Amino acid sequence: GTMNSRRLFGRKLSMTRSFAFQYGKAAFTLEDSITNHGTEPVPLMLLYHFNMGYPLLSEDAKLYIPSKRILPRDDDADASVWDKMAAPAAGFKEMCYYHALENGADGRAVFGVDNPACGISLRIKYDAGVLDHFVQWRMLGEGEYVTGLEPCNATIGGGDKARAAGTLKSIGPGQTVRCPFEVTLRSL
Repeated sequence: GTMNSRRLFGRKLSMTRSFAFQYGKAAFTLEDSITNHGTEPVPLMLLYHFNMGYPLLSEDAKLYIPSKRILPRDDDADASVWDKMAAPAAGFKEMCYYHALENGADGRAVFGVDNPACGISLRIKYDAGVLDHFVQWRMLGEGEYVTGLEPCNATIGGGDKARAAGTLKSIGPGQTVRCPFEVTLRSL
């Protein structure tokens, strides 16, 4: 389907999302195409929030995030536990980490979760040239047990912070930005 975000004297963007499935395969592709139909460049901030929850996420799960560098967002994000899963805990405070992922020779990065206890492995591959930042959100609280794995094209915190950090991207007139993902499940 296609969504439009258009204003008089403002941005004129459309986003088309497509999915492709193949019978008998435990995989699918997702692709977003964002087009600027206007006559001026406009800021473009993208963040894909893939939420991993129970039963894939449990104290038995192992994150697959091949990082070259990990930076905690703040003092609450203990760098020594970014990849450790635990049972849901009362009063857990969210933690956020910025990762610099290893890219393959094809320019794509991959991340995922393995859980031997439920016998499932998940991998998500994407174009790291377009989504050149990666955020991990960790919330292991009772009733709020989730980890968000988030490829994005800028630092998070809003347009002003991304602009100040020099990471804010724009999309030019007539330009289309494509964000393809391959999602694969397999048995362990």
